[in-house]
Amino acid sequence: MKHCPSCKGTYEDSLGFCPKDGEVLREPPESLVGRVLDGKYRVEGFIAQGGMGSVYLARHILLGDRVVIKTLRPEMRTNAEWLKRFQREGQAARAFRHPNSVTVYDLSAAEDGLVYLVMEYAEGRTLDRELKARGRFKPAEAVAVLEPVAAALDAAHARGVVHRDLKPENVMLCEGGSVKVLDLGIAKMLGAEDSGQTAVTSLTMTGQILGTPYYMSPEQWGEPPRDGDPEVDGRADVYSLGVIFFELVAGRKPLGGRTLGELRQGHVSAPLPLLHELEPEVPKDFGLVVARAMAKDRGDRQRTAGELIEELRDALAGPDARRATVVNPPALGTQAETPARERPSREQTTPEPPTVEWPRGRRNVAPLLAGGALALLLIAGVGGWMMWRRASKTVEKPAETKTEAPPPEAPRMVTAGSFWIEVFEKTGDAEGKRVAQTEPTLASGQRFRFHFIPEARGYLYIVGPGEGNAQMTILTAQGGGRLKSNLAVAGGDFVYPFGGDRLRLDDNPGAEDYTFIFSPAPLDAPKFLNEKFLHVLTPDEVKELEQFRASHAAVATFLEPKPDTPARVVDITVPQPSMDAGAPFVYDVRINHK
Repeated sequence: MKHCPSCKGTYEDSLGFCPKDGEVLREPPESLVGRVLDGKYRVEGFIAQGGMGSVYLARHILLGDRVVIKTLRPEMRTNAEWLKRFQREGQAARAFRHPNSVTVYDLSAAEDGLVYLVMEYAEGRTLDRELKARGRFKPAEAVAVLEPVAAALDAAHARGVVHRDLKPENVMLCEGGSVKVLDLGIAKMLGAEDSGQTAVTSLTMTGQILGTPYYMSPEQWGEPPRDGDPEVDGRADVYSLGVIFFELVAGRKPLGGRTLGELRQGHVSAPLPLLHELEPEVPKDFGLVVARAMAKDRGDRQRTAGELIEELRDALAGPDARRATVVNPPALGTQAETPARERPSREQTTPEPPTVEWPRGRRNVAPLLAGGALALLLIAGVGGWMMWRRASKTVEKPAETKTEAPPPEAPRMVTAGSFWIEVFEKTGDAEGKRVAQTEPTLASGQRFRFHFIPEARGYLYIVGPGEGNAQMTILTAQGGGRLKSNLAVAGGDFVYPFGGDRLRLDDNPGAEDYTFIFSPAPLDAPKFLNEKFLHVLTPDEVKELEQFRASHAAVATFLEPKPDTPARVVDITVPQPSMDAGAPFVYDVRINHK
């Protein structure tokens, strides 16, 4: 029996359309319960039904792990163009990993044509349910709960993955206190179009649009941005995140509407209310930051979700706390000069020796002095002179007490991040072998990629070998390959190249050197680090790179392989003062091949 999603009636399997309202009839979602998919996943229960299909709770038969299965509507299964996109986008979603994002484990098609996704099962309560229970969040509480969401978004955006359907229903507050983003990277894959106008039209045709109308950015509604680029990027998620912040703190959405036209007009052209004017206890700076996130044009919003979080935290701290921030800490290896009034004078440190007068004898001219008396006086005078000489030597050369200053204490080294190399034995392998060495030896022609895990949020730049081993940018501020950004989030696994791309060693035996630069803030120089990747450095640019390395030589990095630990990584350690000051650091990896 089939059912109608509109009137909820059930009809014979031979019918394709509802005789009452003309809706496409579908198989009842509960019919999949108890079925085993591909001999691996047993469907245990029905969870919900949405525009794209149905959601089920399942279990891996061999491993026993609970998973979520999302099936796709039958009309999507017969569209060849859509299936190609499903495969392409699915590969990118499967390659993305972040502790605050639900992981896509598998995507497959059963023998009967059923197309489905297998995703991580996260148990907890969604943010919309938590909001209904609380009524509203305090500003600091909203920042705390959405900061992990921002971290996951930044990691995804750096890899060119945009959520496109961010809303409280897609944020899971898990048991144990963790926060996970649901459906990150699969909104586009699940059949929604890039054009906002097409998306609006498709709502009446298929029941699905690219995002949820209450949280969609103007560019998702089809409004062209000032930059003229029609592609939706991560700033659409920043807009949605701003709307969520408003809703959490105010207890209601910034706009409403009964029709799609009303909602579109509100997002595209109508002024949105200011949070601090609606809720007087909210700091004005906080409200202005949220308003900026919801700017009509994406060029006026924060560039990243992490930047939005930082601005909100600054707004909560207030201007006095921001003014107290140390802007220019002393450079590593320099010593502050002691003020003149505190320095000891020369008189205090080097006392003058006492003045010693020569002893004067008494003059006697009496003619009666005998030779014996003269002899006695001569002996006495010589003896006295010798005694004075010994005494004067003692006074003139006082004993010196030498106190050697203790050697300067070496700065404490701290871990700034870690890396490892993933080596692929075969071209089609989805996962490779982990290598944790600073100078590994691989086979010529070997395919591989780098994994970098920073302790703090920052920007990674890579210079590697090009043709003839000429130095070439392979990751810049503009990204590289499938990566749209070089932003690396704290604790996240930054993979280069991303997706199905791989680096490949030269077929001729030799060595290839890779230079990695990591900076907590974007770098303005060298200039070529901000240009497009695969740029071969000129001799002047090679010199500029070496000058940059020399200028940051004080930030010495040490690589410590830990191949025997469960993580199997190479730790990158830097001096504690450099880490505290947010100084960039440079490290090199040489790969030998034979």
